[in-house]
Amino acid sequence: MTNPSDHVELRRLVANAKLVIEIGTLTGNSAEAILSGLPADGRLICIDTFQGTKGDFAYGYDRLEIITGVLTRLAPFGDRLTLIVGESIATAALFGRGLADVVFIDGDHHEESVIGDMELAKRCLKPGGVIAAHDWDCAPVRRAF
Repeated sequence: MTNPSDHVELRRLVANAKLVIEIGTLTGNSAEAILSGLPADGRLICIDTFQGTKGDFAYGYDRLEIITGVLTRLAPFGDRLTLIVGESIATAALFGRGLADVVFIDGDHHEESVIGDMELAKRCLKPGGVIAAHDWDCAPVRRAF
């Protein structure tokens, strides 16, 4: 997410959230915007493989280097961040039902992956919570939603 207006919208979206789950973190750009918009007692859980997917700029980069960069970037937010390294669907068992106020999806953009991320989001979302997605202009994302 490189558009500054996207960051403004993310900060607004999470302004009253206690728990946000981000599916797809990669370099931590959106995570930084989310954390800067959360209330002081708000928490963010980020889920990513930190390997990128074929075709994106980070594919083939050193995974540990990417994770270290994210942790360094988000260090100012202290213990308000939980980083989970793995596939979102594989980590689903870690989450109870109805935990999150907001789930932000920006993971693998293949339709089947987005559908799986949507199922995880619906399971984790509190009643009245919000599911948001990045890259809405990507046809597989639109179809999955």
